[in-house]
Amino acid sequence: MNIYDEIENKALDINCISMMLIQCNAECSIVFTGTGFIKQNSEGTLSFRLLYDGRQEQSIQAKLAFRDSLSAGSIIPEEHFFDLEARDIHGNKWYSDKIYLNVDINVSHNTGVISSDLDSLRLEKPAKEKEDASFSIACLGDYRIPYSVMRPYGNGGSRLCETNIELDGVSVNVVNEDKVLYISVSSCDVSRQKCFETSIIQSLGILLGKRLPVLYVVRDQNGKKETEIKSDIYIRDGTLESPIHIYHPVRKCDFDSFLQSYCKKYIAGEIDSLYGFWYKLFNVSNSVLEASTLSCGVAIEGIIRAYYEDRFPVTAAELEAISEAKSPLKRLEINQEVKSKLQNSLGNFKTKSPKRVMFEICEEIGLAATLVKDWSDMRNKSAHASDVDLNKSEFEVALLRYKRCLYFFYRLMFDIIEYRGKCIDYSADNLPDISV
Repeated sequence: MNIYDEIENKALDINCISMMLIQCNAECSIVFTGTGFIKQNSEGTLSFRLLYDGRQEQSIQAKLAFRDSLSAGSIIPEEHFFDLEARDIHGNKWYSDKIYLNVDINVSHNTGVISSDLDSLRLEKPAKEKEDASFSIACLGDYRIPYSVMRPYGNGGSRLCETNIELDGVSVNVVNEDKVLYISVSSCDVSRQKCFETSIIQSLGILLGKRLPVLYVVRDQNGKKETEIKSDIYIRDGTLESPIHIYHPVRKCDFDSFLQSYCKKYIAGEIDSLYGFWYKLFNVSNSVLEASTLSCGVAIEGIIRAYYEDRFPVTAAELEAISEAKSPLKRLEINQEVKSKLQNSLGNFKTKSPKRVMFEICEEIGLAATLVKDWSDMRNKSAHASDVDLNKSEFEVALLRYKRCLYFFYRLMFDIIEYRGKCIDYSADNLPDISV
């Protein structure tokens, strides 16, 4: 079994002939060395254990005494963390960063077992030098997307489980096999590799309505092959409604168009926080309706402020600074006529409300202005005391209002990434497909 099979089966087990923990302190780092192992449990969480023998060294308690100096409620500083370097019995080199240690100390012999969970683990190997970069991503799960290629599948059969997408001049291969989604890019520009990787994961997650649980990423660039294994594999029940229908092969055009639009904007550096607003909605998608409505209201306003900033004559930060300037000006002992002119000048700085901007956008992209009213009603409801005993009819009204606002959120997202294709209209009965 190779390491990738072990990772997918959550059975990674690495015996290390040498392990080194190095304190994250540039001035004077504490170092612990020993032997041990790195393992993956049934949940996919990685942890290590280092057997430390310090009989010839300074007391291990003295080395770690600085960790007891923090007062209650303090933020743990960087120098309390350690980086791990390890070599296994096959000579492979493994790395992990920013580890907070758990230490079980045998006081009488100054020996100890040092252990902790790991956020991630890297395997680094030399590779052939080349001008471009390649990478592959493995995500846990069996996903319904518009596959277009048949692949052999057991006893001479075949199944539709592969598709190919062109993203900004880069070919992306996607294969669903044995409940793992494999995403591969054989060649891309080195400087854009990380952007492609992130944008593909984010855009696929939005279309599938969930944060993709990445098992590992393999990167080949600059003469180095790096395998990054994720420890805290993100798995949760529930999904957020997808913006478009993607499960059937005839939907491949819309599927490709969304990925192309999203990735192009992300790689250009224009939508760094867009996924974060979507994540607000997803994160509460399996919670109560009240949480979903609150997150949706905040996310829509956040998108307006972040991506339609040019529609506000004065930004919120500038308006706050102007307000702060009024107080010292009022106390200033200068010519009254001059003071009045200055005060009037500051008072002339105005800004639009997000609601006003929403009306403008709806008019421009052909959306009903009632969506803004839905957002306003939902936002106001969320900001006040909860209705403890909603009857079924009231609950349905609140749910439908939330669905309409979710549709509003997606239409704003389409406008920002300049997506053209079909989408699901959550504001209408029977949820029809419409063109945008």
